[in-house]
Amino acid sequence: MRLPLTKLLAKWGRFLLPTLCFLLFAPAASAAVGTHTSYSHQLPDFFCGATTGLPVTLLVSLNADQTYMTDLKNCYQNSSHIIIRLMDLSSTTQGPVLQAAAARLIAAFTSVASKTYIILGNELNNLAVEYTCSASLRDCGSIYASQFSIFNTAIGTTFQVAAAPLDTSNSIYDAAVFLDGARSAYLNSDFYAANSYALPSCAYPQLRCSQNSWQWYEQTLGVTKPVILTEFGPNHSDPSLTLSQQINFIATQAPSVPIAITPLIKNTCSSLPWDWLIYIRGQVYDPDCNYVDPTTCTISTPPANSASCSIFSMYPSL
Repeated sequence: MRLPLTKLLAKWGRFLLPTLCFLLFAPAASAAVGTHTSYSHQLPDFFCGATTGLPVTLLVSLNADQTYMTDLKNCYQNSSHIIIRLMDLSSTTQGPVLQAAAARLIAAFTSVASKTYIILGNELNNLAVEYTCSASLRDCGSIYASQFSIFNTAIGTTFQVAAAPLDTSNSIYDAAVFLDGARSAYLNSDFYAANSYALPSCAYPQLRCSQNSWQWYEQTLGVTKPVILTEFGPNHSDPSLTLSQQINFIATQAPSVPIAITPLIKNTCSSLPWDWLIYIRGQVYDPDCNYVDPTTCTISTPPANSASCSIFSMYPSL
């Protein structure tokens, strides 16, 4: 069984000693809070430039072609962390599909490999929505572990790779049961990917339905790894939730331990057609690059202190 440490040493061995010295003596830093583009990364005229220097989570199909992946790299190459969450995975996805996707990712993103993080799937224990699988939940986890092994082997040491974040509060599809079957995938991940939301309660211990649910992976597996929160926020099912409350929650509740956090903003404005809005440096935008006033829900051109949309149209083909 290949250990993540092998991959780490292969990539960063000659930098390991100075890095350890820095970690030992440098003061603790806050997590980098960036942007989750949701499905709006297909409208990138704004986001290509607006995410410069920020972590960004992109949703990319396993079946995306080489040109599309290369354009994404060109678009987001100035982000601080390029977090690619791969979609369209099911229990019937075969090895050649995973290997071909890995080859396209390597070809497209190798030039920014040191800051590219690949995540295979999302909340896969939710079999009704995220991972079509007719077996038992534990057996579905085992199927996923086999798929992850194929994909991780194909990626090699090029990128940091993680197993899918789980829906830890799902009362129908228990994440712990799926994780039991998929255990090897998470143990062989280079980092933990998590989606953490502050829910009032759930059918499990409170940690699993809190903004600290990312800690559940380490607690369950007994292994410490770096953490990336691809989603983070308050309870999105709360009908009284406002944009201002979401912004304040991110500003005051974001943990310092993860290496990157990309919040997902629920559109709570009835006047706007979008399901999700985009959080960038404490401000909220719609996918058409309109600034959304969090108090009034009115839209306007971006404020003077934000990035201008007009210069971000160099990749209209995406």
